[in-house]
Amino acid sequence: MFRSIPSEEVDQLVPKGKNGHKTFTPDVTPQLQKAIVWFLITCAVRRARGQQSEHMTMLVHTSAYIAQHDSMADAIRAWLAANRRSIESLSGAVGDLVRQVFSEEIVRSPLSDQSDPTLLDSTLKPLLPEVLEALELVVENGE
Repeated sequence: MFRSIPSEEVDQLVPKGKNGHKTFTPDVTPQLQKAIVWFLITCAVRRARGQQSEHMTMLVHTSAYIAQHDSMADAIRAWLAANRRSIESLSGAVGDLVRQVFSEEIVRSPLSDQSDPTLLDSTLKPLLPEVLEALELVVENGE
């Protein structure tokens, strides 16, 4: 799945200049938040299908620099840690984001001919803690 990143968010994700990567700290932008949330939801869907032991991957690649891969991973870890309870309970602003992403993406990528609108609360919400517990953030590009 590919989604375009709005140009106003690119500067928050990609270092500028020849040496910008050395000190640049990326943000978890709104579109990146949506992508992370959709990945978590799809992992819950796969758990509901009994596919929890199968490989599930999301690639976040905003720079060719190793330092930036580490910085991005740190930013994503911090965002997940700060929002874990809201994701698990579907509460607050991030809980609203999970609901919004689910309703938008389920139309773009239907799970079946007739998707159950209560699926998020009835089936997926109880699986989100397991998804977050199993989640591994790995930086594949190293020195």
